This record gives sequence, structure tokens and C-alpha cells, in this order.
Amino acid sequence: IIVTSFHSGTSVTINPNPVNRYATVSLINIADPVDLRIFDFAGRLVYKKENLPDCTFNINTEGFLQGIYYYTVNDNSNYISQGKLLILHE
Repeated sequence: IIVTSFHSGTSVTINPNPVNRYATVSLINIADPVDLRIFDFAGRLVYKKENLPDCTFNINTEGFLQGIYYYTVNDNSNYISQGKLLILHE
């Protein structure tokens, strides 16, 4: 997984990468609630989850087409993290 963190002490992970069915998202040391957005290769928003505190949760990717996706995690207008996610259905 490629993670770019803009705030020290925060950790955003999405595992496994590449994803087959479920991706586990972990948000650690998040000071304020954040929003997670996932975009397809064309830049279309395909998933959004808002007001997330420190937490771990799963995303079911069965409805996603196979390919490369980009994600952002931000609080208000400040980016906390961004990266790429590869979805491969077997």
C-alpha cells in the first residue's frame, strides 16, 4: 500500500493491497473526525464514509470493478493521507 501522511503521529492503512474482497481500513491517532473517499481511475467518487474517529472497519469491494483506485482521508479541507488501492477479484 502507498500511504502519504501529512500529519505526524497519524496512521492510515488499508490492507491487504491488492484487495480481493474486503479491505480493512485503520485510522490511528486521528485528532478530528475525518472523511474517507475512494475514486476510480477516471476520478469518479465511488465510496465515501464521513466523520470517522480513530477506528478500524472493513469495506466490501465486490461491487467495485477490478483496477486501480485512489483514496483520500481528510479533516475539513486538510489532507491527512492519500494513496492508491488495487482491486483484483479472483
